[in-house]
Amino acid sequence: KSMTLENLTFKINSTLNRFGLNKWVWSNIVDDGNYNLEDLDVIYEDDETINENKKDMKDTLIDNRFCYEYLLKKSEIWQSKKGFNYEFRPGQFELSKMIRETMNTRGENIACIEAPTGIGKSVGYLLPSIM
Repeated sequence: KSMTLENLTFKINSTLNRFGLNKWVWSNIVDDGNYNLEDLDVIYEDDETINENKKDMKDTLIDNRFCYEYLLKKSEIWQSKKGFNYEFRPGQFELSKMIRETMNTRGENIACIEAPTGIGKSVGYLLPSIM
C-alpha cells in the first residue's frame, strides 16, 4: 500500500473552494512528494543513545541554571547545531550576565544596553530571556 497525503490536500482544497478561496499553495508539493522511504538515507539512533544525549543536555542545563551565560562558553552545545556557526565573544558573555542579573532583580533595576554591531546582542539577550 503506498503512502500518500493526496486525500489530505483534496480535503483542504475542497474546503477552501467551498468558501471561494484559492487552492492551498502547498498542495502540489505535498502531492508530488516522494513517499518511498526506501529511497531515503536515514540516520538512526537507538533509544539508549537518544536518552543519553538528553541526559547530557539536561545535566548541562542544570549545572548552569543560575548562570546561563556560561552556556555561551560550552562549545559542544553550539557545534552540535548544523548550519549554526557560533563563536564565543567575551562582550556577549558580559551582556548576557548583565541581563540575567537585571532580570533576577524582578523589576528593581533596569538595564539600558547599547552595543556595537557584531557583539552578539541577539543571542546575548535571548539566552537569559528564554531560560
